[in-house]
Amino acid sequence: MLNISRVCRVVSLKEEMELFLDYYDMKFRKEFNLFPIYSDHSEKNWLVISGVGSLNVSFASIYLKNCSKSKSNVSWINFGYGLTNSKTCNCFVIDEIIKSNTNEKLYPSIVNIGLFERSKICTVEKFKNSNNFFQDLDSFSFFNTISKYVSKELIAIIKIAINKKNIQKKNYRRLLIKQNFEKIIKIEKILMRYSDLESLNILDVKYFEEIIKKVHFTTSEKFQLINLLKSWNNLYSHNLTKQIEKFSKSYNILKFLKGEISKGEFNW
Repeated sequence: MLNISRVCRVVSLKEEMELFLDYYDMKFRKEFNLFPIYSDHSEKNWLVISGVGSLNVSFASIYLKNCSKSKSNVSWINFGYGLTNSKTCNCFVIDEIIKSNTNEKLYPSIVNIGLFERSKICTVEKFKNSNNFFQDLDSFSFFNTISKYVSKELIAIIKIAINKKNIQKKNYRRLLIKQNFEKIIKIEKILMRYSDLESLNILDVKYFEEIIKKVHFTTSEKFQLINLLKSWNNLYSHNLTKQIEKFSKSYNILKFLKGEISKGEFNW
Protein backbone atom coordinates (compact mmCIF):
# COMPACT_ATOMS: atom_id res chain seq x y z
CA MET A 1 0.00 0.00 0.00
CA LEU A 2 2.89 2.38 0.66
CA ASN A 3 3.87 2.52 -3.02
CA ILE A 4 0.46 3.35 -4.48
CA SER A 5 0.31 6.36 -6.78
CA ARG A 6 -1.30 9.46 -5.37
CA VAL A 7 -1.48 13.26 -5.53
CA CYS A 8 -0.67 15.49 -2.55
CA ARG A 9 -1.88 19.09 -2.56
CA VAL A 10 -0.62 22.02 -0.50
CA VAL A 11 -2.81 25.13 -0.18
CA SER A 12 -2.55 28.12 2.14
CA LEU A 13 -6.22 28.99 2.70
CA LYS A 14 -9.46 27.12 3.34
CA GLU A 15 -11.17 28.66 0.32
CA GLU A 16 -8.43 27.21 -1.93
CA MET A 17 -9.30 23.65 -0.85
CA GLU A 18 -13.12 23.65 -1.10
CA LEU A 19 -13.56 22.41 -4.67
CA PHE A 20 -10.86 19.75 -4.24
CA LEU A 21 -12.64 18.36 -1.17
CA ASP A 22 -15.96 18.19 -2.98
CA TYR A 23 -14.55 16.71 -6.19
CA TYR A 24 -12.55 13.93 -4.51
CA ASP A 25 -14.82 13.52 -1.47
CA MET A 26 -11.91 14.11 0.88
CA LYS A 27 -12.53 14.01 4.63
CA PHE A 28 -10.76 15.66 7.55
CA ARG A 29 -8.18 13.36 9.20
CA LYS A 30 -8.50 14.20 12.88
CA GLU A 31 -5.61 11.92 13.86
CA PHE A 32 -3.20 14.45 12.33
CA ASN A 33 -3.19 17.62 14.43
CA LEU A 34 -0.16 19.70 13.44
CA PHE A 35 -1.79 20.98 10.22
CA PRO A 36 -5.31 20.30 8.85
CA ILE A 37 -5.04 17.24 6.58
CA TYR A 38 -7.68 15.66 4.33
CA SER A 39 -7.80 12.51 2.19
CA ASP A 40 -10.29 10.44 0.23
CA HIS A 41 -11.28 6.88 1.12
CA SER A 42 -8.75 5.32 -1.26
CA GLU A 43 -5.94 7.50 0.12
CA LYS A 44 -4.92 8.41 -3.42
CA ASN A 45 -5.81 12.06 -2.89
CA TRP A 46 -4.41 14.16 -0.05
CA LEU A 47 -4.47 17.84 0.90
CA VAL A 48 -2.98 20.00 3.64
CA ILE A 49 -3.77 23.60 4.60
CA SER A 50 -0.41 25.16 5.41
CA GLY A 51 -1.39 28.69 6.36
CA VAL A 52 0.46 31.67 4.89
CA GLY A 53 4.24 31.96 4.55
CA SER A 54 7.33 30.09 3.43
CA LEU A 55 8.07 28.29 6.70
CA ASN A 56 4.49 27.11 7.03
CA VAL A 57 4.37 25.67 3.52
CA SER A 58 7.70 23.87 4.00
CA PHE A 59 6.71 22.33 7.34
CA ALA A 60 3.21 21.45 6.12
CA SER A 61 4.56 19.76 2.99
CA ILE A 62 6.91 17.56 4.99
CA TYR A 63 4.16 16.82 7.51
CA LEU A 64 1.79 15.76 4.72
CA LYS A 65 4.50 13.61 3.18
CA ASN A 66 5.01 11.80 6.49
CA CYS A 67 1.32 11.47 7.38
CA SER A 68 0.39 10.13 3.95
CA LYS A 69 3.48 7.85 3.93
CA SER A 70 4.31 9.21 0.50
CA LYS A 71 7.39 8.09 -1.36
CA SER A 72 9.20 9.23 -4.49
CA ASN A 73 6.37 8.11 -6.78
CA VAL A 74 3.89 10.70 -5.46
CA SER A 75 2.82 13.81 -7.40
CA TRP A 76 2.61 17.19 -5.68
CA ILE A 77 0.65 20.37 -6.37
CA ASN A 78 0.96 23.79 -4.79
CA PHE A 79 -2.16 25.81 -5.58
CA GLY A 80 -3.13 29.30 -4.48
CA TYR A 81 -3.26 33.02 -5.20
CA GLY A 82 -0.61 35.53 -6.17
CA LEU A 83 -0.59 39.31 -6.59
CA THR A 84 -0.23 40.91 -10.02
CA ASN A 85 -0.15 44.45 -11.36
CA SER A 86 -2.02 43.35 -14.47
CA LYS A 87 -5.55 44.67 -15.01
CA THR A 88 -6.77 41.15 -15.82
CA CYS A 89 -6.76 38.16 -13.48
CA ASN A 90 -5.58 34.82 -14.83
CA CYS A 91 -4.37 31.34 -13.86
CA PHE A 92 -0.81 30.21 -14.60
CA VAL A 93 1.46 27.20 -14.40
CA ILE A 94 4.74 28.40 -12.88
CA ASP A 95 7.96 27.57 -14.74
CA GLU A 96 10.40 29.92 -12.96
CA ILE A 97 10.55 31.00 -9.32
CA ILE A 98 12.66 33.88 -8.03
CA LYS A 99 13.33 34.34 -4.33
CA SER A 100 13.12 38.08 -3.80
CA ASN A 101 15.66 38.57 -1.02
CA THR A 102 18.42 36.44 -2.61
CA ASN A 103 17.55 36.40 -6.34
CA GLU A 104 17.90 32.61 -6.31
CA LYS A 105 16.01 30.92 -9.12
CA LEU A 106 14.30 27.54 -9.44
CA TYR A 107 12.84 26.03 -12.60
CA PRO A 108 9.89 23.67 -12.18
CA SER A 109 9.15 21.30 -15.05
CA ILE A 110 5.97 22.06 -16.92
CA VAL A 111 3.04 19.66 -16.71
CA ASN A 112 0.68 21.79 -18.74
CA ILE A 113 -0.05 20.67 -22.36
CA GLY A 114 -1.31 24.15 -23.14
CA LEU A 115 -4.03 24.26 -20.48
CA PHE A 116 -2.67 27.44 -18.85
CA GLU A 117 -0.20 30.12 -19.79
CA ARG A 118 3.24 29.77 -18.25
CA SER A 119 4.64 32.40 -15.92
CA LYS A 120 7.52 33.17 -13.63
CA ILE A 121 6.75 34.25 -10.10
CA CYS A 122 8.64 36.09 -7.38
CA THR A 123 8.31 34.69 -3.85
CA VAL A 124 8.35 37.53 -1.31
CA GLU A 125 8.14 37.69 2.47
CA LYS A 126 5.34 40.26 2.23
CA PHE A 127 3.39 41.50 -0.80
CA LYS A 128 4.89 44.69 -2.23
CA ASN A 129 2.74 47.16 -4.15
CA SER A 130 5.77 48.47 -6.04
CA ASN A 131 6.86 45.04 -7.27
CA ASN A 132 6.29 44.62 -11.02
CA PHE A 133 6.65 40.84 -10.76
CA PHE A 134 3.79 38.41 -10.33
CA GLN A 135 4.42 37.59 -6.64
CA ASP A 136 3.40 35.09 -3.99
CA LEU A 137 4.51 34.03 -0.51
CA ASP A 138 5.36 30.34 -0.82
CA SER A 139 6.23 28.89 -4.27
CA PHE A 140 9.99 28.95 -3.71
CA SER A 141 9.78 27.23 -0.32
CA PHE A 142 7.33 24.59 -1.59
CA PHE A 143 9.37 23.64 -4.63
CA ASN A 144 12.69 23.80 -2.81
CA THR A 145 11.32 21.43 -0.15
CA ILE A 146 9.43 18.87 -2.25
CA SER A 147 12.01 18.61 -5.06
CA LYS A 148 14.32 16.96 -2.51
CA TYR A 149 11.91 14.00 -2.34
CA VAL A 150 10.45 13.58 -5.83
CA SER A 151 11.53 14.35 -9.39
CA LYS A 152 10.57 17.71 -10.89
CA GLU A 153 8.24 15.99 -13.37
CA LEU A 154 5.96 15.10 -10.45
CA ILE A 155 5.56 18.68 -9.18
CA ALA A 156 3.17 21.36 -10.43
CA ILE A 157 2.72 24.91 -9.13
CA ILE A 158 -0.53 26.52 -10.22
CA LYS A 159 -1.24 30.11 -9.20
CA ILE A 160 -4.15 32.45 -9.82
CA ALA A 161 -2.96 36.01 -10.39
CA ILE A 162 -5.21 38.62 -8.78
CA ASN A 163 -4.69 42.37 -8.95
CA LYS A 164 -4.86 44.80 -6.03
CA LYS A 165 -8.36 45.87 -7.02
CA ASN A 166 -9.82 42.36 -6.60
CA ILE A 167 -7.63 40.56 -4.07
CA GLN A 168 -9.85 41.53 -1.13
CA LYS A 169 -13.01 40.27 -2.86
CA LYS A 170 -13.50 36.77 -1.45
CA ASN A 171 -16.39 35.83 -3.74
CA TYR A 172 -14.42 36.95 -6.78
CA ARG A 173 -11.43 34.86 -5.71
CA ARG A 174 -13.66 31.80 -5.38
CA LEU A 175 -15.15 32.48 -8.81
CA LEU A 176 -11.68 32.47 -10.36
CA ILE A 177 -10.96 29.06 -8.83
CA LYS A 178 -14.26 27.69 -10.13
CA GLN A 179 -13.59 29.01 -13.64
CA ASN A 180 -10.20 27.27 -13.79
CA PHE A 181 -10.93 24.13 -11.78
CA GLU A 182 -11.67 21.81 -14.71
CA LYS A 183 -8.26 22.56 -16.23
CA ILE A 184 -6.58 22.04 -12.86
CA ILE A 185 -8.16 18.59 -12.64
CA LYS A 186 -6.81 17.75 -16.11
CA ILE A 187 -3.30 18.61 -14.94
CA GLU A 188 -3.83 16.46 -11.85
CA LYS A 189 -4.80 13.51 -14.06
CA ILE A 190 -1.56 13.92 -16.01
CA LEU A 191 0.37 13.98 -12.74
CA MET A 192 -1.44 10.85 -11.56
CA ARG A 193 -0.35 9.03 -14.73
CA TYR A 194 3.23 10.09 -14.03
CA SER A 195 2.79 8.83 -10.49
CA ASP A 196 1.55 5.48 -11.84
CA LEU A 197 4.68 5.16 -13.99
CA GLU A 198 6.97 6.02 -11.07
CA SER A 199 5.21 3.41 -8.94
CA LEU A 200 6.35 0.71 -11.36
CA ASN A 201 9.99 1.67 -10.87
CA ILE A 202 10.25 2.59 -7.21
CA LEU A 203 11.17 -0.89 -5.97
CA ASP A 204 13.88 -1.60 -8.54
CA VAL A 205 16.41 1.18 -9.07
CA LYS A 206 19.70 -0.22 -10.31
CA TYR A 207 22.66 0.36 -7.92
CA PHE A 208 20.49 1.86 -5.15
CA GLU A 209 20.65 -1.01 -2.65
CA GLU A 210 24.30 -1.60 -3.43
CA ILE A 211 25.25 2.02 -2.73
CA ILE A 212 23.31 2.51 0.52
CA LYS A 213 24.83 -0.67 1.97
CA LYS A 214 28.31 0.83 1.59
CA VAL A 215 27.72 4.53 2.33
CA HIS A 216 25.36 6.16 4.82
CA PHE A 217 22.62 8.37 3.31
CA THR A 218 20.06 10.40 5.21
CA THR A 219 16.39 9.93 4.31
CA SER A 220 16.28 13.03 2.10
CA GLU A 221 19.57 12.01 0.46
CA LYS A 222 18.10 8.59 -0.37
CA PHE A 223 15.28 10.27 -2.27
CA GLN A 224 17.83 12.38 -4.14
CA LEU A 225 19.89 9.25 -4.88
CA ILE A 226 16.88 7.39 -6.31
CA ASN A 227 16.03 10.25 -8.68
CA LEU A 228 19.65 10.72 -9.77
CA LEU A 229 20.13 6.99 -10.37
CA LYS A 230 17.02 6.82 -12.52
CA SER A 231 18.40 9.62 -14.70
CA TRP A 232 21.89 8.12 -14.77
CA ASN A 233 20.58 4.67 -15.72
CA ASN A 234 18.62 6.20 -18.60
CA LEU A 235 21.75 7.89 -19.93
CA TYR A 236 24.51 5.31 -19.38
CA SER A 237 25.01 1.55 -19.53
CA HIS A 238 28.56 1.20 -18.12
CA ASN A 239 29.23 -0.01 -14.57
CA LEU A 240 28.64 2.74 -12.02
CA THR A 241 30.12 0.79 -9.11
CA LYS A 242 33.69 1.16 -10.30
CA GLN A 243 33.29 4.89 -10.82
CA ILE A 244 32.05 5.67 -7.32
CA GLU A 245 34.05 3.17 -5.23
CA LYS A 246 36.55 5.96 -4.37
CA PHE A 247 33.80 7.97 -2.61
CA SER A 248 33.08 7.39 1.06
CA LYS A 249 30.65 10.28 1.61
CA SER A 250 27.06 10.53 0.38
CA TYR A 251 27.59 14.16 -0.62
CA ASN A 252 30.39 13.22 -3.03
CA ILE A 253 28.33 10.48 -4.69
CA LEU A 254 25.39 12.82 -5.22
CA LYS A 255 27.67 15.52 -6.59
CA PHE A 256 29.32 13.02 -8.97
CA LEU A 257 25.97 11.78 -10.28
CA LYS A 258 24.67 15.32 -10.84
CA GLY A 259 27.80 16.15 -12.83
CA GLU A 260 27.59 13.01 -14.96
CA ILE A 261 23.90 13.54 -15.67
CA SER A 262 24.57 17.13 -16.76
CA LYS A 263 27.26 15.91 -19.16
CA GLY A 264 24.97 13.25 -20.59
CA GLU A 265 22.04 15.61 -21.08
CA PHE A 266 24.32 18.20 -22.70
CA ASN A 267 25.68 15.67 -25.19
CA TRP A 268 22.33 14.44 -26.45
